[in-house]
Amino acid sequence: MASAKIPSKIVDGPNAAWDTADTFCQITLADTAVLAQGDPVSLYTGSLGPNAAVPVCEQVVLATATGAGPVFGVYQGATITNSTGASKTYTIQVRRSGYGVVNATAVTAGTAVNVGSNLIVSSAQIPAIAGTAAPFVTVGVALATGTSVAPGTALIPVPGSGSTTVLVNAYIDAGA
Repeated sequence: MASAKIPSKIVDGPNAAWDTADTFCQITLADTAVLAQGDPVSLYTGSLGPNAAVPVCEQVVLATATGAGPVFGVYQGATITNSTGASKTYTIQVRRSGYGVVNATAVTAGTAVNVGSNLIVSSAQIPAIAGTAAPFVTVGVALATGTSVAPGTALIPVPGSGSTTVLVNAYIDAGA
């Protein structure tokens, strides 16, 4: 900050904390599998540690995959659909902490996703759901968006049947 500049409450002040922690990792998708923007990914416990081909990358899988371990991060890129006819490994960047979007869902007889809801992963579905924060399953916290700004306001109400899945703004704190 230049000495002649008056400090800004937005740029220099307490509201300027826009830090994020992103990291590269690798995911292997089966033919026709999809990795959507906002999908949480988990460490692959079948092969902990870096891949020999890309030694700085952790191996991750979708939360519903065999060998899914603790939440590792949330994919923030464009949707990837593997249409190669075989399994393919992709190098991706995931958000480990900071502001982003999370693919979240509310299911019949489940819990609505509200402003302030803890978002967690479940082995039953890929999108995050509202639930009790716990180590290794926490994705982050759903944030206010658009007209839904009051704490407790429904972002994704419980549907009458089936499920409703949308991207929600969130503060991501993967695995906390």
